[in-house]
Amino acid sequence: MRIPIIILAIFLLVSSAWAKDLTFVATVDQTRVGLDGQITLTLTVTGEGLGGVPDPKLPALDAFVIVGTNSSSSTQISFVNGAVTATKTVEFIYALRPTKTGTFTIGAASIQVEGKVHTTDPIPVEVVPGGAGGGGRGGVAPPPQRGLSGQDVAELEKNLFLEVTPDRRQVYVGEQVTLTYKLYTRYGLQNVQYSKTPAYTGFWAEALFDAQQLDFRQEVRNGKAFNVALLKRVALFPATAGDKTLDQMELGCDIPVRSRPGGLFDDFDFFGRVQRVTLRSDPLTIEVLPLPAGAPAGFRGAVGSYAVTASATPRSVAEGDPISVKVTVSGAGNLDAVTEPGRPESRDFKVYDPKVSRSAQKTGNRIGGSKTFEYVVIPERAGQVVLPAFEFVSFDPQRRQYATAATPPIPISVSPAKRLAEGGFRLSREEVTQVGRDIRYIKPDAESLEDQGEALYQGWGFLSLQALPLLALAGALAYRRHLDRLRGDVAYARRRRSRGEAARRLRAARQMLEGGQGPAFHAEVYRALSQFLADRLNVPAAGLTTDAVARHLEDRQVEAEVVGQVQDIFERCDFARFAPSTVQNGEMERLYEETEAVIGALERKI
Repeated sequence: MRIPIIILAIFLLVSSAWAKDLTFVATVDQTRVGLDGQITLTLTVTGEGLGGVPDPKLPALDAFVIVGTNSSSSTQISFVNGAVTATKTVEFIYALRPTKTGTFTIGAASIQVEGKVHTTDPIPVEVVPGGAGGGGRGGVAPPPQRGLSGQDVAELEKNLFLEVTPDRRQVYVGEQVTLTYKLYTRYGLQNVQYSKTPAYTGFWAEALFDAQQLDFRQEVRNGKAFNVALLKRVALFPATAGDKTLDQMELGCDIPVRSRPGGLFDDFDFFGRVQRVTLRSDPLTIEVLPLPAGAPAGFRGAVGSYAVTASATPRSVAEGDPISVKVTVSGAGNLDAVTEPGRPESRDFKVYDPKVSRSAQKTGNRIGGSKTFEYVVIPERAGQVVLPAFEFVSFDPQRRQYATAATPPIPISVSPAKRLAEGGFRLSREEVTQVGRDIRYIKPDAESLEDQGEALYQGWGFLSLQALPLLALAGALAYRRHLDRLRGDVAYARRRRSRGEAARRLRAARQMLEGGQGPAFHAEVYRALSQFLADRLNVPAAGLTTDAVARHLEDRQVEAEVVGQVQDIFERCDFARFAPSTVQNGEMERLYEETEAVIGALERKI
């Protein structure tokens, strides 16, 4: 017993001494990595007589994000010629995931020990497209931390995993598919955070549920009891056909490390040691079928189950008086793909462009609601006339066929317009006498009248007034041509209304910003910009993906900087809707101002 006690006393004595010959170096496990891969950065502090070592100060990692951390320490005691030396080594280990391709430099890290600052050398790293990260299997990501053996990873994957479940794996273009993300664990977890959220490229995404805090419930799976938390539920509407491979979700969490033999992990450790791990959902591919050929003439891209109703107020009017007609399309599906129903053709009525309003609803895991088109209709002949049916054509994925919903005809009673009575007028004797006096005695002293010079009809002012009716006629003709073009030229009409619609949506987004409604604010900004682009480009908004926007703008020779700003706004809106807690009010204000500026720039260019 005396020898171990002596060795321990020597070790404590040496440890209390000042550190000598301290070294601080940085290394990486690879200098060339794929965009979907990871690299491990290790900062090693070595010195004689080291005591407590503070955490190092990392450089700015502009092209990387930290997805995992760990640390370890060891001490080596040696006896040379009667002298005792104790060399301590402390390693700080960081798992880095790249965010963009290119050649970058991991700058110098620094650490202050006993009042002296030590720094590492910079390390160049090349990030190339691809890699193992984007299409790898699910479960526990390849461990960037030291201390996890293959056996440890196998144990983790049996007792901790992230699962994504689609409600269907085969859908039509525009049909909803719902993804549910759940976290299964048999450990006590800490610091659970998203490391990577899917972008859902090629889909219109609408959040159905986002967990603000983990609500674990017990569930038995394969005979084992798990604590299960619902993380996210999202509705996706594919824009194009083909096999669509979705991005994997990544989640980071800390697991307490077992302090006694029998396994690496446990629910509690007296000393508070934890192991950071990264979970990844399984790869998921959705088969998107194209819509069948032979679509009816009135089909404009709506997919779902819809009904259409109409009402007219009033039902009895005079010829030329307005009637308010409301046509409502309601059902389950993506309301952004619901466009105006087909207008009836009738010589008895004049139908003006509608005012559109929408009411979205979430029933269970399904997206739906209603869209109302309010028309002003003018009857152009008297009598008992009938307003023909409005027709709405959609594709019903449940029945696998196109469906046409129509409103019943609406009878309208139109009375003749009121006209002024024709004929002369009569005056009483007193009125005749007064008129005669007025006419007879206006100017009895005609000899005193002065010469007024040029006659009124010869003056330039009078002649200019004669041109006003011609100018008014020309203006009326131009305005009528403008209205005719609005009714007959869809592209022109959408272009004319694009700015006003964008301004209306941005005002709504401003109210949501002031009310602290982050996800709703980003959704409205996304709709404002996407609908503006769809109107200016005369393409359906439902199929306008980020890549499609870039191609359209490049075809219109829009500067690459503006195209990049548009893509950046879409990506920030998508990210913020599915990770709202990471977005600050200042960032939302900047996003609002940037969107206004981009819309103004695009208005001048397309």
